[in-house]
Amino acid sequence: MLEIQDLHVKFHNRDREAVSGVSLTIQDGEILGLVGESGSGKSVTAMSVAGLLPRKRCDYTGRILLDGQELLHADRSVLREIQGAEIGVVFQEPQSCMDPLMKIGPQVEETLRIHTQMPKEERHQRALAAMAAAELPDPEGICDKYPHELSGGMLQRAMIAAAIVNRPK
Repeated sequence: MLEIQDLHVKFHNRDREAVSGVSLTIQDGEILGLVGESGSGKSVTAMSVAGLLPRKRCDYTGRILLDGQELLHADRSVLREIQGAEIGVVFQEPQSCMDPLMKIGPQVEETLRIHTQMPKEERHQRALAAMAAAELPDPEGICDKYPHELSGGMLQRAMIAAAIVNRPK
């Protein structure tokens, strides 16, 4: 279960809070969509949950609990263990998140390489399955392509595959 309690985030270079008092609970197996106009704090809320806030550039209060474990104030080493293993992130602009010098296959496999002891061939097969689940045509062919060789929609699907490949909560 994910629980956010009274989350407030204010960046040092801004006059007002980016997130002001967000509270929500997501039960296991439940899907929740955050909807709002541009600048309303959706991405900052998601980045807070994933532990991706630039801590030296903002002030934050509240609590974020994942199965009872506090994330908002957790040490970075704790967050590294959780990122990709228990939390998967699909960024809005995959072009800015994918390494342009690295083929798609290894990027989708990266979370498995970091968080498991899975053999290389098994990682590859899991990546192909995640890419198929994200409805990418010809996953094997896409593995050998670079990000600039994919359309924006296909790149977004590759990002989804990378986020789900390790079956995060």
